[in-house]
Amino acid sequence: MKNLIVLFVLFLTGCSVPEPYVAPTVAPKFINLTSENVKIVYTETMKEIVANQPIAPDYIYNGAITKQWLDIFAGNALNNSLFFRDVLVNVEGLEKPLFGKLLLAKVRADSPDMSAKRLYTISIPESYISSAKKGNIATIYQPYSLPSWQGSADMISWALYISSFPL
Repeated sequence: MKNLIVLFVLFLTGCSVPEPYVAPTVAPKFINLTSENVKIVYTETMKEIVANQPIAPDYIYNGAITKQWLDIFAGNALNNSLFFRDVLVNVEGLEKPLFGKLLLAKVRADSPDMSAKRLYTISIPESYISSAKKGNIATIYQPYSLPSWQGSADMISWALYISSFPL
């Protein structure tokens, strides 16, 4: 009964729970693909990301992403367009493109990594392409750092899932 009275008083006085702290973020302005033999194509718009030709991103998720989030939740979020965009990854020498899901996230403003706050640098190592060709899901991502006083959270600016089978 006492809890009910406290809740009623809080309701009448308009008290509310304070909003949780959300760290300020910035959106990088460009995507640069550094893998020479690869081209990434957004399936919705057919916009191409070509090696060493920086372009502005079409869509950026409105928040910062940790590596832990990627490990735990991304499998369930792959088909959620709030996070990921469908892409095809064309690789020189492959008969068919690889299927992909691309996530571009905002970067924490307090990161000392100036490059991460300005540019998504995407590189797809050959070993990940080989794994994806076999039907595995290869996950490539770009980590960035936080100030040392923030602890050791593993932050990522982008993630790309690729496979020879649809994701």
